[in-house]
Amino acid sequence: MTKASRERRRERRVPVQIQIQYKTADGFFQDYMRNLSLGGIFIQTAKPLPMNTKLRVEFCLPEMADPITADGIVVHTLRVGRTKSPSVSGMGIRFSALESSSKQLLESYLQVQNGAVPP
Repeated sequence: MTKASRERRRERRVPVQIQIQYKTADGFFQDYMRNLSLGGIFIQTAKPLPMNTKLRVEFCLPEMADPITADGIVVHTLRVGRTKSPSVSGMGIRFSALESSSKQLLESYLQVQNGAVPP
């Protein structure tokens, strides 16, 4: 990743291995997230969706019962063997709409993961 692309990120990403379900107009899918932030996620998948695909995601954070639900859009894809050597195939999803209850849960989780004390 270049310095410029790292600087475009507004939110700090946290590495995770969390199962996620997501749906598009064409189907339902289940994979694993590799990282997440308040602005979006990276989903590891052998079959990334096309750029600009809109989707709805749902996942549960560790030790939290209520699911996080958000609308998102595919903003980048990686395919092993097709770029400069990514270690995994997948897609970056930018949240376009995050329910307020989901946003609060995600903020609390990220604060703890980043070593901050929740308010």
